[in-house]
Amino acid sequence: MAFDITKINDISDVAADVYSGKALRGNFSTEDGERLVYNALVDANNGKTYLDPRDIRDGKCSTLFALVETIIKKTVVEGVRNDPFLNKILETRVVKAGDKPVFVVKDANWYTVSEVSGGNQALRRQRIVGTEEVTVPTHWHAVKIYEEMERLLGNMASMTENIGDVARSFQEDIWRQVAVIWQGLTQEQLGGATYDITGSWDEAAMVKLIQHVEAATGQRASIYGTKLGLSKMTSGVAANAAKDDMYNIGYYGKFRGTNAIEVPQRHKAGTTDFLFNDNVLTVIAGPAKPVKLVIEGNPLINLGSYFDNQDLTQDYVYGQKYGVGYVAANGMIGRNTIS
Repeated sequence: MAFDITKINDISDVAADVYSGKALRGNFSTEDGERLVYNALVDANNGKTYLDPRDIRDGKCSTLFALVETIIKKTVVEGVRNDPFLNKILETRVVKAGDKPVFVVKDANWYTVSEVSGGNQALRRQRIVGTEEVTVPTHWHAVKIYEEMERLLGNMASMTENIGDVARSFQEDIWRQVAVIWQGLTQEQLGGATYDITGSWDEAAMVKLIQHVEAATGQRASIYGTKLGLSKMTSGVAANAAKDDMYNIGYYGKFRGTNAIEVPQRHKAGTTDFLFNDNVLTVIAGPAKPVKLVIEGNPLINLGSYFDNQDLTQDYVYGQKYGVGYVAANGMIGRNTIS
């Protein structure tokens, strides 16, 4: 049965659910979802359960690889948007090729209110300032994988495994870029030394930092840190609820009334080094998401020829254009680095 190209987005939605491990939309079970994706790949592959090198050579696999491209992109986007932590700090925009979305940053401007007599308009004018437009540059990111042609020709299921692995690899790269930005903020970006404190743990200094961030934004703040980082926050007030938190989750769920939110620790790709600094506690005010992800245009799969490789392996290069940037008003974020 020929693949219905109009169903490509529906298939991609189900595939994104399958690869992210979340509950499938449309009341599908995981097994049903996997079977649906597998059958769609077979249909898009001219009804064959294997890759025919002659079909690749003759350009008969365009629908198959268009489906793979769409599935990977959708899986990456959905995986980022549905991540409990990233969803709190990361705003994701998917745009057409060539589009450069503009993020407007508006500082909390407080104007002087004067006491005047009735009918008096003789006031000092105050200029409206503090609005800035920012764009996030995007760049191509790519991964090149290969598979033994005999195995790939023998079973289309190996391709479904590769799709999931490639999508998760791009998600890990986005995590890495978020971590680089998260930990590389300068004092100037934070709003000066007032919002960037260092030293041994000082309860009063942390309370003061929280107050500065909330005063600058007019918003309630939360504290972000890894499990180890949050566990370094101690308090002279040890209520039973706080003791329960320390026993159950490893850190106080609140510090002096301010919510603590765990940053899930991850390994750097290919190493056992942690991605996030356990000594850094970050204070963020308001619902605004300070880190921006822009995914631009359509992905691209480029196939090599297994005849060109001495070991008869099939190469795939998958590329997607995206960028991660920091866009926030001064004073929205504070940082406490515990030595």
